[in-house]
This record gives sequence, C-alpha cells and structure tokens, in this order.
Amino acid sequence: MQRQSINIVWLKRDLRLSDHAPLYVAEHDELPYVLLSVFDTDVIAYPDTSLRHLQFQYHSLQAMQKAMQSFSGDIAVCHGKTREIFQRLIEEYDVRHVLSYQESGIRLTFDIDRDLVTLFNAHDIKWYEFQ
Repeated sequence: MQRQSINIVWLKRDLRLSDHAPLYVAEHDELPYVLLSVFDTDVIAYPDTSLRHLQFQYHSLQAMQKAMQSFSGDIAVCHGKTREIFQRLIEEYDVRHVLSYQESGIRLTFDIDRDLVTLFNAHDIKWYEFQ
C-alpha cells in the first residue's frame, strides 16, 4: 500500500496562523500538509521550562485550533520525544518537506534539531527553515 505524500508544518515557538511563512508556503504547495506541535518530554523536564510557558503554549494551540475549525483544519498536538514523533509520521506518510522557523531556543532544542537533520536526510526529506 502506498503511503500518502505530505508536508509537515512544524509549529515550534511560532504559535500563530497569520504572518507565518512556513504555513504560507505549505498552503501554496500541491501536497496536503499536517500542522504539528510537539510537547517534547526532554524540553518539559529541562530546568528552565516553566509551567506558565507550557500553559501559554497549550492555550495558544487551543485558540489556533478553534480558529481553524471554520477551515476544517486541525493541529496534531503530540507529547513525547520529537524524533520519535517524526519517525512515526515518516513511517505512516511519505513526508516530502518539513517547514518550520529556525530554532532560537536553548541548546537542548538546538540539539534536537541537529538530530532531526540526520533523520530527515536518511529519508530524503527536505527541511526548510525560515528566519
């Protein structure tokens, strides 16, 4: 059985629907896309992560989800290790492109991104990072 070809728009710290370059590009591509947000367990456990920030992320995603209802859109909100979540998506779909903003967080999130580069390269997935 052939897997469906998709793009993934990875929502990191950029939790908005307007003025969002990765989302704009995905909207104008011929492939369907998945909006993905990850609550990474390593980031949650990191000493600098605050409950208030996680609550802000969660409430922002809820507001985005509500706004998308009129477009029949959805955000896949996942909890776990980012690499494992992407690995499952790669097994389920033929992922062609990942679109996101460049990482601007802590060393841990930068390291997660570096690890994903190897995963994406191994599966011939192009990752477009916007400033």
